[in-house]
Amino acid sequence: QNNLIYIESDDNYVKVWYLDSSGGMKQYMLRCRLKTIEESFADSDLVRCHRKYIVNISKVHTLTSEKEGYFLDLEIDSVAPIPVSKSYEESVLARFNSR
Repeated sequence: QNNLIYIESDDNYVKVWYLDSSGGMKQYMLRCRLKTIEESFADSDLVRCHRKYIVNISKVHTLTSEKEGYFLDLEIDSVAPIPVSKSYEESVLARFNSR
């Protein structure tokens, strides 16, 4: 789980993005719902931030506030900022500030 960067929902699948042993970004697909993952990892560094995303809060570099809302910038430059939707704002901010 330490190499896990974020998880993205894609219809009936989820894409799990992680770093391989050489530090390159890789992904694998799972056939399940984001909700299932969210529930399985409730007490971990994985935080739901959007209907399409779960991020590893320990890999978040900065939290930025834009007109459209908050965005999470991850430590990996090749990953575009991940949006935080209004419904998850409070829990993401609390987790970000308490890490």
